[in-house]
Amino acid sequence: MCISDISFVDNQVEYEIGQSSTIECVILNGYGAGGSKIYKESVSDNSIVCAIDAAGNGTCADSRVSVVSETTDGTTRVIVTLANTTCSDAGEYLCKADIDDGLVTSMKLGAIRM
Repeated sequence: MCISDISFVDNQVEYEIGQSSTIECVILNGYGAGGSKIYKESVSDNSIVCAIDAAGNGTCADSRVSVVSETTDGTTRVIVTLANTTCSDAGEYLCKADIDDGLVTSMKLGAIRM
């Protein structure tokens, strides 16, 4: 297991306020099979944005946010969509595989006004 087994597709994403934004985490080598979580700002229970269980079912803390998890040949893709984004959606997001050592990666989501 190494850090390259988990990553966001983009390390930094900018979105237009009021529009939708999508972030995608990729977990390789079967490490996403037990589930995963997307956090905002820190890896703590109160910062969970979305959680995906071992069956691939996802739940999100905010009704504006949705998550889809797809696993093919040991690769899990976790796709989070934030609808009607606001300034408060900007910040650091972390993706963590639910395994003993807890692979973690992060990315920045930034807001822009048009």
